Amino acid sequence: MADRLSVDRQYVEELIKDKIDKVDMLCLKSNGERTDIFMLAFSLGVNAGIRTKSKSKEGLVLESAAKGKDSVMSYIYSVAIDELRKTDEEDRIRDTDLVYGIAEEYANTGFGIIEKLVPDFSKYNEEELVFQLIEMLDEKMEEIEGYL
Repeated sequence: MADRLSVDRQYVEELIKDKIDKVDMLCLKSNGERTDIFMLAFSLGVNAGIRTKSKSKEGLVLESAAKGKDSVMSYIYSVAIDELRKTDEEDRIRDTDLVYGIAEEYANTGFGIIEKLVPDFSKYNEEELVFQLIEMLDEKMEEIEGYL
């Protein structure tokens, strides 16, 4: 049974520790619990609608840390149940390995998106990144409004 949220090892070493932490991207640097950066990546992956399997996974967020943040587990489980409904497997929602695996795959996609949004961390510009994220939100809002 899983006790932490994991991501592909390449993102932990090459992106989070070597780049995101050094510039304290969006002030998400934490005291080692990394829930906020995981959730940003997870959200970007969910928005893209793409799941990317890990080649080699590494634990990133302890389950206890994730449960200590408002709405984190609710969001993870709501995305998982949505995925499981696609294959009529809602009854597997109690399988934390499966649920955390879905979250991991979406986070992997999100970390890939972060790499595209900030291709050169030596030239990191927080304002520019914020505007890129706002633009993504605007596009999503237009899409949602089109369905209403």
